[in-house]
Amino acid sequence: MYISIHEGIGDIVLNRETIKAFPNPADGFTHITLSGEGEILNCDVLSSDGRPVRCNIVYNGTDGLTLHTDGLKPDIYYVRVFTTKGTDTLKLLVLR
Repeated sequence: MYISIHEGIGDIVLNRETIKAFPNPADGFTHITLSGEGEILNCDVLSSDGRPVRCNIVYNGTDGLTLHTDGLKPDIYYVRVFTTKGTDTLKLLVLR
């Protein structure tokens, strides 16, 4: 299994695949994208203490999705992204 390399806030390299979150910090929504040959299969949003939280996730095909953060309080969240190349976690700051 390949270990991820954090290149900056919201950028993760997963076996030559790059997962990005923008905008980050988020105010209302953020886009999660995957560049390369892999596909996004699913994602989970976790609170800063590791509990799953509910938010509206809209899948934009296999290489991206949009998280609507309107229902989330301002805080740090973790977005666990499952791809065909592996699983990794992005740090997401939600503002209001």
